[in-house]
Amino acid sequence: MIKKIIILLAIIMPALANAQTIHWLTFIDTTDKNVGQIDKNGREVLYNHFVNVVNAALTEKGYKTNIQDIYGTTLTPQKCKEIVSSINCAPNDIVVFYYIGHGTHGTVGGDVWPMMFMAQDNPNYLIPLKWVHDQLKAKGAKLTATIGMCCNVYQGINRTSTPSFGVNYGNTFLTDTEKNAIQQMFLEHKGDFLLSSASPGQSSVGGNTPLGPMDLFTCVLVKNFEDSASEGSLDWNSLFNDVKAVVNEVTEGQQTPIFVANLSKAAATPAPAPTATPVVVTPPTSTPASASTNQDWMNRVGVALDNLIDVRQSESARIAQASELEKIFTSNAIVKVMGQDGNVVVDKSSADDFIGRLATSRILLKVTPVNVEINGNKISELKVKEAYKK
Repeated sequence: MIKKIIILLAIIMPALANAQTIHWLTFIDTTDKNVGQIDKNGREVLYNHFVNVVNAALTEKGYKTNIQDIYGTTLTPQKCKEIVSSINCAPNDIVVFYYIGHGTHGTVGGDVWPMMFMAQDNPNYLIPLKWVHDQLKAKGAKLTATIGMCCNVYQGINRTSTPSFGVNYGNTFLTDTEKNAIQQMFLEHKGDFLLSSASPGQSSVGGNTPLGPMDLFTCVLVKNFEDSASEGSLDWNSLFNDVKAVVNEVTEGQQTPIFVANLSKAAATPAPAPTATPVVVTPPTSTPASASTNQDWMNRVGVALDNLIDVRQSESARIAQASELEKIFTSNAIVKVMGQDGNVVVDKSSADDFIGRLATSRILLKVTPVNVEINGNKISELKVKEAYKK
C-alpha cells in the first residue's frame, strides 16, 4: 500500500528575488480519507517545531521569510509543477520544500527516489522527487534542501524522470545556544541534499507519537533537531544519520531513510543594513477569500513585521514603521497571539496596541502570521505566533 510522502525544500517568490530570504514550499495532503487527519497534525508540528523556529533564528541575520503553504483542496500536481518550474533564486537564498502525502516507487528500476501523487491517484500525473530536487538545485540558491518522508513501494506503475517532548501552549523561546546552532547549520553550508524517509520497496509508517498522530519520520526529525539545537551541535549529516538510525530501529528494519548530501562549508552571509524606510504593504490583487491570496497577505505582512521588530533600527524609525503598518488594518481590527502548539490564544489586543508593542520590544525574534481575515481589502483579524530571545 502507498502511504505517505514528505519533502522539504524551499521556494522563492519573484517579489523577493533580490532579497536575502529563506523560502519554504510545503505541499501537504490533508484531505485523504485514510491519513488526512494524521497529516493535518504533521503539518502543524512541522511549522510549529521546525519552520517557525528556523525562521526565528535566521531573522536577526537579515533573512526574510517567504512561505507557500499548499494543502487541502489547493494541492495538485499541476500546482507543484508550476511553482517549481517558475521560481527564481538569489545567490544567498535558502530553498526548502516539504511534501506530505502518498508516494510510490513504481516498477522496479530507475533511481532510488519516490514519486509523489499530490492528492490524486492518476499514475500519469506523478511528480518525481528527484525531478523537483534537480529543478530547484538549478535555480542557484546558496542551499537547496529536499527532504522526502514518503512511501517508496514497488508497484505496477511505470517510472518517469520528469514531471519525547510535550505540547507547548505558550510562546516560543530560543536560547543563544539554540539560535547559534540553527544559524550555523543553515548559513554556514552551501550546496544541496536530497532525502527520502524510505528505501525502494518500503512504506513509511505513521501513528501515535509523543506529538500526537503523525508520521514517524517527521516526529523523529523534529525531535532530533530540537534536542541537537539545545546542545549546540546541529549538523546536517549528523542529524540525518541519527534520524535514519532511530527510524530503522523503531520499525525493526522495515523503514530505512536514505539521503545524498553535496554540502561544503561556506562563510556566513553578513546581515544587511536595516531598512529605515517604512515597508508599504500593498494588498494582493486577487480575491481576498482565496487561500492563495490569504497566504500572500501573510507573506507581505510578515516582511513588514520583520522590519518593525528589527532592533538594529532606532526607536523613531520603528515608530515610523508602525504608523505605516497601521494603515492596512480596519479601525476595529483584533490581533490574537497563539501558543506554539494548538489553537490556544495567549494574548489578544487591538491592532494599534499590538503594533505599538512590537515597535518598542527588544526581545522579539520573529512574529509569524498564521491566519488573516480581510474586510474591504483591509485586515480585520490577524493571528500570529511569536518567538522570543530567552
